[in-house]
Amino acid sequence: MHIWNNGLPYKCNKPLVQAVYGHITTHPNWLEYYPKAKLITWVREPVERVISAYYHWQKAGENQSERQKAFLSKQPSLLEFVENKEYQATVNAYETYLGRIDINNYGFVGRTEHFEQDLKKLESYLGKRFSPKTGNKNVNAKKPEIPFPAKEEIKLLLKSEYDLYHELLKVGGHK
Repeated sequence: MHIWNNGLPYKCNKPLVQAVYGHITTHPNWLEYYPKAKLITWVREPVERVISAYYHWQKAGENQSERQKAFLSKQPSLLEFVENKEYQATVNAYETYLGRIDINNYGFVGRTEHFEQDLKKLESYLGKRFSPKTGNKNVNAKKPEIPFPAKEEIKLLLKSEYDLYHELLKVGGHK
């Protein structure tokens, strides 16, 4: 996770950097500091993203954040994870990471559920070809299937995430 340095520009020590990526908290001044930057993001259906985050935290390794350590000691249920204020930065990731700047400033929005298809659109947008690794490496084999009623209950709790998600999909040209 990268933190914007109190509103100062992101510093990179490598010359000729063409992209900065990761779980980077957006800052409202990015476009002021980097007026030629193209903001790109990938989104995932919010309920599936939250379920994935919950099970990821359950298998957290030695580089745990304080929130993950507290999570592991408390062992909340999936629903408790979604409802607990302590985990909202993760549960409401679109608000936390993407909602701090105007949605219309994103030049490209990809969907993880349609990765291959949207990667081709990204190549066209950037005028560059990528050679992605084949297959989805971000799969937790130990993640159980969550019953539909539980997913629907979580979906209701994620209204603001869905609002941002749908706005991002519109900006990205997805229906």
